[in-house]
Amino acid sequence: MDAATDHPKRPEGRRAGISLLAAIGYVAIAAAFFSPVLLSGRLLAPGDGGLFFLPAFLAPTGLWSNANWCGFPIAADPQNMTWYPILQLFRLTGSWNGFVIAAYVVASLGMYAYVKKVTAAALPAFLAGLVYGLGGFMVSHLGHPSMIHAAAWPPLILLGLESLRDRLRPAWIALTALAIGLCLVAGHPQIFIYAMGLGGLYALVRSWDASSGPIRYLSACAFAVLLGVALGAILLLPMLELTRFSSRAAMTYDFYDIFNLRLREWPRVLFPYLYGGFWNPASGATQPSFGEYESYVEVIGFAGLLTWALAGIALHASRFRALTWFWAAVALVALLMTFGSDVEPLSVFLFRIPGYNWFRCPGRHFLEMSLGLAVLSGLGLDALARLPQKKRRQLAILAGTGLAFVLFITYGYFALTYLHRTGSGKMPIVAGHDVRLFPWLNPALGGPLLAAALGVAVLIGWSRRCSAIWSGLLIATVVLDLGTFGWFCEWRPRSAPAVLLTPSDTLLTLREHLASTNQRAFSFQPATGTPELLAGQYARLHRIPIATGDNPLAPRTLLEMTKHWDAVESNLGDESRVLDVLACRYLLLSTSQCQRYATVLASSLTSDRLAEVARTDKFVVFENKRACPRCWLVQEAREPCEEGTLATLQTGHFPDGDPFDPRKTALLASPLELELGAPDPEATATVVAETTTRVTIATSSRSASILILSDADYPGWQAAVDGAPVTIERVNHTMRGVPVPAGDHQVVFAYRSSTTRVGAIVSLAALMVVGLLLLSVGMSGWTEQNDDAMSSQ
Repeated sequence: MDAATDHPKRPEGRRAGISLLAAIGYVAIAAAFFSPVLLSGRLLAPGDGGLFFLPAFLAPTGLWSNANWCGFPIAADPQNMTWYPILQLFRLTGSWNGFVIAAYVVASLGMYAYVKKVTAAALPAFLAGLVYGLGGFMVSHLGHPSMIHAAAWPPLILLGLESLRDRLRPAWIALTALAIGLCLVAGHPQIFIYAMGLGGLYALVRSWDASSGPIRYLSACAFAVLLGVALGAILLLPMLELTRFSSRAAMTYDFYDIFNLRLREWPRVLFPYLYGGFWNPASGATQPSFGEYESYVEVIGFAGLLTWALAGIALHASRFRALTWFWAAVALVALLMTFGSDVEPLSVFLFRIPGYNWFRCPGRHFLEMSLGLAVLSGLGLDALARLPQKKRRQLAILAGTGLAFVLFITYGYFALTYLHRTGSGKMPIVAGHDVRLFPWLNPALGGPLLAAALGVAVLIGWSRRCSAIWSGLLIATVVLDLGTFGWFCEWRPRSAPAVLLTPSDTLLTLREHLASTNQRAFSFQPATGTPELLAGQYARLHRIPIATGDNPLAPRTLLEMTKHWDAVESNLGDESRVLDVLACRYLLLSTSQCQRYATVLASSLTSDRLAEVARTDKFVVFENKRACPRCWLVQEAREPCEEGTLATLQTGHFPDGDPFDPRKTALLASPLELELGAPDPEATATVVAETTTRVTIATSSRSASILILSDADYPGWQAAVDGAPVTIERVNHTMRGVPVPAGDHQVVFAYRSSTTRVGAIVSLAALMVVGLLLLSVGMSGWTEQNDDAMSSQ
């Protein structure tokens, strides 16, 4: 059934006014929802948000950065969000909190627009927007801004697909393509893949009664998808290139399956804090987790409890039967997918799908479940509003009763499975914490139950009289219902204070020393540490070059060399030359690491390899006295196999037992055409000029040599000796090497990424097509107005 045929169309001005009020409402509610942090002067950046995304937002941007991984193509890394227009807009204003809240507003407004398109009813649409925008999936991932911004666009994609079903207008093709492109460049390809899968399924199901016929409708949808992907080509093509050289190039099933909702913990769907993680605002303490994972972030899909009652109403009484059952099936299948290997046949089947198996965390399928439940809540309220008052009230009571039964079953399962039957009403927890059985003693139970009871009561009151007051109360109870999770999760205690962005005096001194020596540091906790240890993207923010980093698409060769960044014993052993060839002059270890590896540190200090140069209460800085310079010349080369190269770097000896001195010998990946000369101890190589995408080095040697630049070898880098192009050789497993004849020369390395260039051309062409589609709409509207004017005369 078409909404357009059921309801008279409101005037354009009135419809626009209602949409504007909805947008203002979402902004106000989101600001109030997150006001505890906004009013405190802190930044909405818990967890990865504070370590990775916030410093990346504030750090200099570009195509390449020398701050991490001995050089890294940051524009190709999707989570840097380099090509996301909304990030660039808020970067101009410097408003990080505004950027984060924008995701919730866009998500809510998109869901509002989609449900309003289907139902032609504002209140159900507004409620659906709240359920999606402030639901558990979106709020729990507040620390992953790329994820919540990518997740903000699927409702608008659905709006475009639904609108094309009514009429194949160029404007809807253009707007659908824009939503797809923005979902892609928002920086979380996993969410993009999930959205494309859901969108494709939606288009197939809805094509059977499309006004233009299934073939034309699906063709228009396919064109919109291709156009949207082309808009994101400026990110997509470099990202695919980076993936080939990253640690994600070969995903194992065990890594893919990490962070799935365990089947035995299914009550989390209705009671998200039932297994720990609740933050108590009175004490300021967070309840220890006793579930499968220490962090609950990846396994939360809470959409409120009243939402389930409304979904039940939709299944019983919605006039959009096919659409209702479609979204119910989506929510159910998505929930099954979140269980990962606990539903092994489905999980193994999905893992075998090319492209899909690049991503971990099956719990992120709560995205689709959240979308389905949000739509069902809107359809349910719409169905309830259209019934006679008596039936409306009866159905509301029935829905509340059904919800109570489901909650009782859930509570009983938890009690029978996890609580001992001594009658004490509490369970011993591994962390020494007690979880109380009785709801009035356990906020993880009592909070959602109280909000659900209040929500059902208001829904019954609203069903008796659908007035503005009752509608406002219904919206308030939905926000309260969602708040039983959202107001007590990690963004409250862990949001970053602004002072976190200021480097300490120790780091400022470190930066000065590294600038003078043109070398780099090595952090042994770049992913799980603190800003003082240059974790996340703080090396970029503070302009301190390090050989480590925190990126999902981390370079595989560098991780192979270092045996992952936290391998302290292997990298600090006297034999290892890995940190030396990486030009790591200073090493940063936390105080706990220094205590844990006291023996190996004592050995390195005794052998005069290391020297302690700075100590704070959180970390210690050591100087690596054997560190090679940023660039140097050698006159000897060997070509061991790849495994032999790694073993030589990590043990300090060639396979034949000869000692390896990186200042004298280069380890090549392929034969060298130039015949090298005799050793020249007086040979020099000096960086004379540098930008992020260009390095100029002056060399001087009496013999033909290999110039080694300890920066990452990566496609797009080109080299020239005295203006003549030369081939860059990969040396020492991950670095750049260039053959240089005897004498004085100038070597220039320049980064010219062909994938970025091609991607930019494709994206620009797609943007022009979108512009032409929108222009054609304007021209047709102008023509129609002229025709109307002439006919009236």
